[in-house]
Amino acid sequence: MNANCFVWDVDPVLLHIAGPVAIRYYGLCFLGVFLIGWAFLHWQFKRSGRGSQLAADFLYWGMAGVVVGAWFGHRFFYEFDRVLSNPFYLIDVRGGLSGLSSHGATIGLCLVLVLFARRHKVAMGEMFDRFSFSAAVGATLVRVGNFFNSEILGRPADVSWAVCFPRVDQPLVPRHPSQLYEVAIGLFVLGLLVLVDRLAGREKRPPWLVAGTFFASYFLLRFFVEFFK
Repeated sequence: MNANCFVWDVDPVLLHIAGPVAIRYYGLCFLGVFLIGWAFLHWQFKRSGRGSQLAADFLYWGMAGVVVGAWFGHRFFYEFDRVLSNPFYLIDVRGGLSGLSSHGATIGLCLVLVLFARRHKVAMGEMFDRFSFSAAVGATLVRVGNFFNSEILGRPADVSWAVCFPRVDQPLVPRHPSQLYEVAIGLFVLGLLVLVDRLAGREKRPPWLVAGTFFASYFLLRFFVEFFK
């Protein structure tokens, strides 16, 4: 295997504050998910004439859905044996927000979208359509955070753009930068959604068109990336 690679050895902690308290790149990416995601949802609801307050109201629902879904999803999908042996592990936060599942976050968000739409009398298709832009932003920024954390690694690779993660592999192992592949997918899908929205006449677009485009394009492309992870 070609030993040449781009060495990524960035400390995931941007700033140590005091004791265990620190500012991490992953945390900043997570913050960006909510802030930029809110901005896209604000744009969508304001454009619809429903008012921008609806996007602000959803912010708290969305945060709860992402964090709770990602937290419990990781434990049920990847650490279920540990949960069976110690049920209190489900609520053990002493290690911080470590171990978050994108699958769980997706389930949590979908549930929150359904509940929020019913609570505020928004058609289900409209709710999912308007949120799809934010979902693409979230999918992109989370993988940026994974890259800073040197996690969700790709397979060993003999390609010119391979990346080595010395915080994980010693000796160094050139790998596919699968996190960056998914960042590229997220940006591509976001651009595709904006294009579909424009071509479909913005507020005249058929229900579920944007959401369907998101689910079909993003998860199809994610399927292919799994072969490099």
